[in-house]
Amino acid sequence: RSVRDILVLGVLVLCLAVPSSALAETEPTAFPLPHNFDLLKYIRVAVARGDKNLSVRWDDPYRIKTIETNQILGEHPAEAIEISSIRNGLKIGNQTIKIYGVRLISRGRRIHIGNQTYLDALQVIREANGTLTVVNEIDVETYLRGVLPKEVPSKWPREALKAQAVVARTYALFDELKEFDSDFSLVSTVYSQVYGGESAAEISTNDAVLDTKGEILTYSGKIFRTYF
Repeated sequence: RSVRDILVLGVLVLCLAVPSSALAETEPTAFPLPHNFDLLKYIRVAVARGDKNLSVRWDDPYRIKTIETNQILGEHPAEAIEISSIRNGLKIGNQTIKIYGVRLISRGRRIHIGNQTYLDALQVIREANGTLTVVNEIDVETYLRGVLPKEVPSKWPREALKAQAVVARTYALFDELKEFDSDFSLVSTVYSQVYGGESAAEISTNDAVLDTKGEILTYSGKIFRTYF
């Protein structure tokens, strides 16, 4: 047989080996734009996963709220605390809470986890296996300030940085639509976009985000995942 015949036969074997159900269950490649863009004002980025204990520090007073109902569970002064996974709930400092997850909101927006600084709010979720997932709930423009310097050199030309900002914004909002019913839509590693929080922000990339505020890529009125 010729090399061409062998290659064609190999492709046919691979096609026959893939179940038709797997072909039908491909992930969506585009979504219609929502009528209310306020639904996408905030995105959810998993910034820590797998540990059972977490050290958090606030520069300002903060509140603990439930994730589902936004009920206030406690108000505390600026402090450094340990958050631990316990049986049937969480221990936050000296407070034991028997629910699966909470939202932590700082009055001054800044929240420190180890050497990283994040803005807006954190969700701390106790998983079924007892580990903690920490999700930064943040507006998309602020999120991009922590993405661009991690994905491209901040010394790139201004127009190149602006193009990257549009692509990164589109990527993030697509995933937020795709994972809308999940606990988080993105992770902070190369499996989504590398995200370093407010600690990573640079002046040049901040300017690129500001210059393109709200701009995304669409095709036929739909948002799509912009690989780069």
